[in-house]
Amino acid sequence: MFEILSSLTLGRDLFMMLQKIHFFNELSGKCVGKFTHEAEIVKLGLSPGYRNQHECHAAILDQANNLFLISLGAFLSGSEKNSACDKLAGQVSGFSWSTEYEILTAISDKKLTTWFYPRASFIDKDLLALTRVTHATLELGERSTIKSFDDSSIKIELEDKSKIQTSVMQGHLTLQDYASRNKWQEALILCQLIKSKDLWATLASLSLYHNEMNLALNALSALEAVDKVEYIKRIQKLPTEEVSPHSDSDAAITACLAVNYCIWVLCL
Repeated sequence: MFEILSSLTLGRDLFMMLQKIHFFNELSGKCVGKFTHEAEIVKLGLSPGYRNQHECHAAILDQANNLFLISLGAFLSGSEKNSACDKLAGQVSGFSWSTEYEILTAISDKKLTTWFYPRASFIDKDLLALTRVTHATLELGERSTIKSFDDSSIKIELEDKSKIQTSVMQGHLTLQDYASRNKWQEALILCQLIKSKDLWATLASLSLYHNEMNLALNALSALEAVDKVEYIKRIQKLPTEEVSPHSDSDAAITACLAVNYCIWVLCL
């Protein structure tokens, strides 16, 4: 995990500086992009496990206590700021990435909230909401902070400096591990065994990102997302040239799903 301590955070192939965020290629030293936020950034962290800078995501917490997610891939490819940066939560006092997987947890409105695949923010907002879990029974103060997120364990420091520990469901870590190794059949079996809506939503998001459309249909069917299932099936029936002349059909479907839902309802 990479965290901002004062004004700099260092990753494998890029680093960033505040208040404007400058993205540099660590090998060439070339600035590959600049990001300006409307409020001062007080903390920044890069997602773990990315294979290249285009797969990396940056979580930023600003002075207004709002938590945002930046898709470096979208931003560095020239996308508009509003399509490369999305607000995840407000009233946030702290956040942390998992040390190993692309799972983000934060204290928002005195509650611990975990996004099991925050990248879904740039795939499908409905799925993003389903991958988010709030630990409702855990009452936290306004100045509580997250000290670490290792494996399934989350350690929190309360306002009085005492420390507590909670955890996320191990099944989510197993699912992410399967996805990282392209063990999609095992991922499907895991979701069928656990029967958790947030796990199914995470699998749907992962499979859409990796263009595993048949698996996505299974996951979306389990979520009873009939509209999305029908939309994917309709796009699959179109000739590739009609969907996107320069990409394979599965990748084109994922791109279509990334469009605001109300827009692609109008396209049906």
